[in-house]
Amino acid sequence: MATRTSDLLCSVQAAHKFDEDALLRYTRLHVPGFPPAPANLTVSQ
Repeated sequence: MATRTSDLLCSVQAAHKFDEDALLRYTRLHVPGFPPAPANLTVSQ
C-alpha cells in the first residue's frame, strides 16, 4: 500500500488526455486566486 499520494500518481494515459491549455484558461476565469501563469503545473492521474 502506498504511504504517499505521490506514489499513486503517473502520467496521464493517452485515452484520458485533455486540453491542458483549456483547463488553465478555465481556472483563470473561474477559480479565485488561481495564478495567471503557474510556473510548475503538472497534470497526473
